[in-house]
Amino acid sequence: MIARPCPIPPALPLVLLVLLLAAPPVGRASGSYGAGLPGLALRIDPTQYELGKNVFLGRAKWEAGPPMDAAKVEAQRAVLRAWQAAVPEKARPEPALDHWAGQLPATHQAALRYYLENRFRQKFENK
Repeated sequence: MIARPCPIPPALPLVLLVLLLAAPPVGRASGSYGAGLPGLALRIDPTQYELGKNVFLGRAKWEAGPPMDAAKVEAQRAVLRAWQAAVPEKARPEPALDHWAGQLPATHQAALRYYLENRFRQKFENK
């Protein structure tokens, strides 16, 4: 009779099955990415982000409101120029953001600021 060099104990397959079923699901992901830190997920308002993106890209439409006085137009132009300068040169829109000075409603300006802060990771002063 030929003896096996390494006999398998009869309970080994059962033990392996129990260990595999009881183990946490470790192998479900590719293993190249960590789970991330809880609480650091970026929460973005999609409506405001899309409106700001459309203003940035020149695709947003708005109705003309009452005309602004010259001081408000220049103040808005200064804010838009500062925001334009904060955007990386390759991503700067055509025409420049200050093109809309005096025309941009407050809601659209707030959405544009929201978009720039989230897209380009910039923080702007409250103005």
